[in-house]
Amino acid sequence: MPKRGHSKAFSSGLTGVQTLMEEIITRPLVEGGLNQLHHSGDEMSTVAARFIKPNSKLTSFQRLEIYNQQYWYRLIDSLREDFPGLQAYLGEEVFELVVTGYLEEHKSSSYTLRNLGSGLANFLLSNQLPTKSKSKLGSQIAAFEWSDVIAFDEEFVEPVTQKDIEKPGFINTSLRLQPYISVLKLDYAVDSFIAKVKDLDITESLSDEKKRPSPAKRLTYCVVHRVDNVVHYKRVDSFAFELLQIFKGGCSINALGERLSSFANNYDDAQIAAQISNNFSLWTKLQWLYIDPEQGQEK
Repeated sequence: MPKRGHSKAFSSGLTGVQTLMEEIITRPLVEGGLNQLHHSGDEMSTVAARFIKPNSKLTSFQRLEIYNQQYWYRLIDSLREDFPGLQAYLGEEVFELVVTGYLEEHKSSSYTLRNLGSGLANFLLSNQLPTKSKSKLGSQIAAFEWSDVIAFDEEFVEPVTQKDIEKPGFINTSLRLQPYISVLKLDYAVDSFIAKVKDLDITESLSDEKKRPSPAKRLTYCVVHRVDNVVHYKRVDSFAFELLQIFKGGCSINALGERLSSFANNYDDAQIAAQISNNFSLWTKLQWLYIDPEQGQEK
């Protein structure tokens, strides 16, 4: 009969050691260090000694603790880099509590840390901060900053060209919004807030809650995109927002009128046509649209 604390995983060779190592180093820190107890009930120092040798300066436990600390420090620092606005809004202490809780539920599962914060906005909505409004605003800041990540390095697809537009039947061709573009409806002026945060000394502003910036409450429609490898924020009106949302899912010019019917009740046909024409012309110049390779021409 195996001794207490000897898991099947540990007794199965290299794979077992790797599994045990992962389980231990991904455990949340306790007061900044490795939990003194393994979930089996054994002292962690006893478990560590089974597969890590001490050296002249560090015990087996201390060597394992370094791995545990570095794992968490690296992940939290990565989220600090990607979400400076959320950090500025929440303050360092609350930010660290939030992202630690998030990382406990969403362990890193990719070879790159780029995708680490993809679910943070939804996490903030389902895990309430001190007030509901704070959770909502925090979620919108996180969503905006995640859009910044997407805009920086998501795929660029060959855009629709003037030659494409001049082809017969083009109005029935399904078009999509570029993958790197995000279209956001915000209850706060998060775009202005993020721009302000980038100009601030975050360390200084985090130390005093009264000095922390906070977005103004203002309904804002914003597009996060890139030009020449530089991320930009562009505000649009509600009509353009609806159009972009439709193109996000794929739509032809010919089908836009029907898709807009529930939204465009306050516009006459001439106004709708002008909005579509003006916005389409601008977005073509900005290379925001491409021909949907899966749908081609809609019937």
